[in-house]
Amino acid sequence: SKVDLQEARAVIDELDLEITLLLEKRLEVVKDVALYKQAHGMEIYQKNREDAVYEKVTSYLKNKNHQKRLRNIYQAMMAASKDYQAEVLEQDKK
Repeated sequence: SKVDLQEARAVIDELDLEITLLLEKRLEVVKDVALYKQAHGMEIYQKNREDAVYEKVTSYLKNKNHQKRLRNIYQAMMAASKDYQAEVLEQDKK
């Protein structure tokens, strides 16, 4: 069966909406994590935690061929999370 480009893009648009709302929720929790780390004198970057996240999320994949791609997505997401944590802690100092 021939793939319909418009239908495929419509599905992607719906998925993007869901992903965006989930990322927004995740960022709210990231803010709480930043404040916890600050209160307990912890560094923002926690290598053990990141490694555990990569292992956990790749284990959820049905198609293991996507492991590298998913890891790349999570690396970008966690880099953005660390940047946000730094912003939160900088604002908290003011």
